[in-house]
Amino acid sequence: MRGIESVTARKGRKLVTKIEPLILFVSNFSECFSFYRKALGLSLKRQVGELAEFDVGGLTFALHGTGEGDGPTSRTQDAPLAVHLVTDDIGKVKESIEAWGSTLVKGPEEKDYDSHKVLEATFIDPGGNQMEIVQYLKTPDSAT
Repeated sequence: MRGIESVTARKGRKLVTKIEPLILFVSNFSECFSFYRKALGLSLKRQVGELAEFDVGGLTFALHGTGEGDGPTSRTQDAPLAVHLVTDDIGKVKESIEAWGSTLVKGPEEKDYDSHKVLEATFIDPGGNQMEIVQYLKTPDSAT
């Protein structure tokens, strides 16, 4: 129901606290890596295989190789760009998305990455864009 006020607006609290990371899926990882690192001078935070994370003014911009020779999408992503909207309460975000008449198309599901564990969910916004909501459960800075 688009006419109702969002759950967070009623409570005066933001559900999404930041975007982290912004991921660009590329089929030509090496060439793109060199371009962003050398031509644009982005500062490399870390690289693991065909995943490179750059610091861009406090925002993590990541390049993710698709493992495919031709085309912009990966085997697990339906779009060339992934925006991770970070929240402290993925359940409330799900409730707000549903209040606007949309649903999650995937998740929330727990995922364990190299340095962090998250709850992750995917939804399609009114413009047809695939977006991801992420709630960090464990990061290198948090207690285990």
